[in-house]
Amino acid sequence: MFGRGGPRKSDNSKYYDILGVSKNATEDEIKKCYRKFKELGQAYEVLGDPEKKEMYDQYGEDTLKEGMGGG
Repeated sequence: MFGRGGPRKSDNSKYYDILGVSKNATEDEIKKCYRKFKELGQAYEVLGDPEKKEMYDQYGEDTLKEGMGGG
């Protein structure tokens, strides 16, 4: 049984790898990488959607922030 001897040691570097920081990264470094990670998600959201991509290509990021309205 696995229950004896306490919890098993597991890979505790996954989250550091995702953000691309070392285990001794400062709080500010982690926040900076997280913001970059969020920007990657936003870029994918726009460029992965043909309609949003077309709007972005034609009118830029501000158009998407305004709700794709206008004309």
